[in-house]
Order: sequence, then structure tokens, then C-alpha cells
Amino acid sequence: MQKVQLYGPKYAIKDRSIRLNCSSDTVPEGNTAELLMNGTSVNNVRLHQKRCFRTVDVIECVPGVCQCSADGRVFVFYLTPNETGKYRFSCRMKFFSNVSTHGHFETHKIVTNVIDPTPLIKTEKHGYLISLTYSVGFIDIITVLKWSCDNEAIMSESLHNASTSWSVVRLDISKKKSTTLCVCNVSLLLLNFTGSAATQLKYRGRPELLQNEVVYLRNGVVFSLTFYSSEESNIITWYRQWIRLVNSTEQVQTTKQTTLNVLVRGQTVSVEGYKSSLVLRNAKENHLYNIKICVKNYYGISCHRYLASEEKEMKQTKPIIWVIAVVTVIVCGVGFALLFYRQRSEASKITKEKHALWKNGGAPKDKNNPLKSQLTTAKRLLRKAHRQAYASQREKLANQIMTASSSDNKLFHKLLRTQRSDGNRFTKDATKR
Repeated sequence: MQKVQLYGPKYAIKDRSIRLNCSSDTVPEGNTAELLMNGTSVNNVRLHQKRCFRTVDVIECVPGVCQCSADGRVFVFYLTPNETGKYRFSCRMKFFSNVSTHGHFETHKIVTNVIDPTPLIKTEKHGYLISLTYSVGFIDIITVLKWSCDNEAIMSESLHNASTSWSVVRLDISKKKSTTLCVCNVSLLLLNFTGSAATQLKYRGRPELLQNEVVYLRNGVVFSLTFYSSEESNIITWYRQWIRLVNSTEQVQTTKQTTLNVLVRGQTVSVEGYKSSLVLRNAKENHLYNIKICVKNYYGISCHRYLASEEKEMKQTKPIIWVIAVVTVIVCGVGFALLFYRQRSEASKITKEKHALWKNGGAPKDKNNPLKSQLTTAKRLLRKAHRQAYASQREKLANQIMTASSSDNKLFHKLLRTQRSDGNRFTKDATKR
């Protein structure tokens, strides 16, 4: 009994030529072999007078189109699938039969999975975390995936299941103030395939307040704030004692674009940001309390409140040298207070982010686990920032008490309230001095 064999690849790339080899142990009738795809005849190849022809369009075979062996037992078909999916190929030959005058057919079938491994990157945002996912139909051959962002290789978290091969990369862009280009390169060595895809990411979120400043002039005060916003449209509002301020000759508001230097992945880069200023002319002492600025964009709102001015800052009757000295001391004190406040806020934000990564990573308990160790370090730095802030607060209150006059009723009653509250250790320490 005659035996027909069809050989072809288990996997093939879409829009690439497939070689299908059909052979038999005896010469078929008419020296012809027929190729069927999904049950439908596609082509016939025939050996005639030692020349090989493709009968559908009657052209002579050449390598890459079709081929025949000299003995008429091997026929080669080339086919280029233009869609992905499972292709069921079969080769059919007719042989002479001693039983029937019509002969009989022998067929052999194979299945080829046509895939398109060209990367398609899907992005998903979860707060400050961006997930980049590459997936391809399940294949049981080695697939090499490499991710990079801004030409910097990054580690990928690869997941697999029974129906899809996929690679997921999670990026934290909370500190990124500009666009970044991420590229996924995929290689299938067995199929001699390499491909890549790229996607651009841009920081999206509420405004980031970067630096605030208070400058005391001879006839007024200037409050300023630099910030970064991913959006060009921002609503900026200044308040004084919870009352919204409007432009006038006594209170002038301005906002302009400026270049900011920010730290991104250990490197200082320049990005376009904004600087907003409020000038209060002929400001009285009670006008300097509860100055606040709020910046709002599509993703949220960020606010900053400036500290109240001390009484002696605005007294113009003292000699100019003392005014400069007092202003210098107060600005330095405000700077340290704001520094500790920013450090504590930054440490708290980092701790929350590390906790989210630790939780999403399965909440490992092993101290040697990178996620666990990063969370522990973040918590330690947060406690340190809290201690520094409390120490600054104690030092400030102690200085106020030491320099206060006997007629300062406001500070006297403030001290009474803090002493009567539970757990206010810093006021008890301050009164012992």
C-alpha cells in the first residue's frame, strides 16, 4: 500500500513563505500531487518530461515557487498565508489500483499555526504606575523579550498561561517630568524572526509644587511658587485668609513659563515648568497671614500655604541693619521648616508607593526579598522625617517663648492650650528651659 507524507512547520510567520514537502514511496498517477488548505484545493504540481510545472497557472517551477524530484515521488509547495490562525494542510496523490479502474487516493494532513509576533504594546495606568504589556498567541518555542526605556535596559516581569505568551513591565513615573520612549524587542530564534515596537509615555498627574519663596521688599512682600504640570491649561488661584484674591494695584498676580531642573533616574534634566508670583504692596502685618496658592489641572489640584509673618518683620521703625538680620533669621527658619515638611511629605509618598508595589507583588514576608527590604527602608526614612519635623517644631516654639515679650497674650494662650493637650511633649520640654 502506498504511503503519502506531508512535512511542514508547526509554526509560521504571517506574510512569510511556508515550504510544504509532499512525498510518497511510489510514483503517483500522472506524476502529480495536489495541495489542499482547510479542505480546499490550492494547487497541483506535476512532473512532465523531466520538467516541473504548477498546473493552476501553468508556469514552470523554480525554487521558491514549486519543485519536483527527478523520480516523480517528491513535490514541494510554497504558500504565503496572509492571516493568523490554524491552517490545516493536506497532500493528496492518486495511485493505480488493481481493484478499481479509477484508482485510489492517499492523503496526509498536518496543522500549521500562523502567528504574527510583531509587538503590540498595551498601556494601562494605575496611579503613578504604568503597565506595558506585550502578548502573542501561545507558542511552545523560546521567545526572547527585551524592554528598554530611553535606551536604558529595564527588567521585565514575564507571565505565561495556556493561551497567551505575554510580558508585562511596570514603571513608576511619579518622578518623571518629561516624555519617555519605551521599546519592546522580541526574538524568535527558531523562526528567524526579530521585531520591535515603541510607545511614548508622558507624566500625567496633578501639578507638582517644587519650590516656594517669600521675598520682603521695602514697600511690600512677594510670594512665589515654581511648579510642574503635565497640562498646558492650569487654573492658578491665590488666597488670603480664605478669600480669593483678584488682580489690583495693591495685589498683582503673574504666571510665566520657566525652565526647571528636576532629578530623573539619578540625572538632572531640564523641563518646561511655571512660576507664579503674588506681590502685596503696602501690606499690613495682618495681611500676611494664611496666604495660599492652589494650582489645578485636569488631573487634580495642589495647594501650598505660606507661613505667617512674625510681628517684628514688618516694623519699619527699627534700624535697617536689624531689619535685615531679623528677615534673614526668619527666612532661614521658614526654609528649614519647609525643608522638613517637604522631606516628610516626600518620605510619606515614597512609603505609600513602596507599600503598593510590595502588596501587588504578593506581600512577601522574607526580609531578603527586594520589595520587602525597599518597604522597610522607606518606613525607616519616614520615621526619621517625622522626628526631624517634630524637633524643628519644638525648637521654633522654644525660640518664640525665649524671645516673646510679657505682653504677648496670643503666644501665652497658645502655650496654655498646647500644655493642656495630651502627648505634647515638646511644649513641656520648652517650658523647662
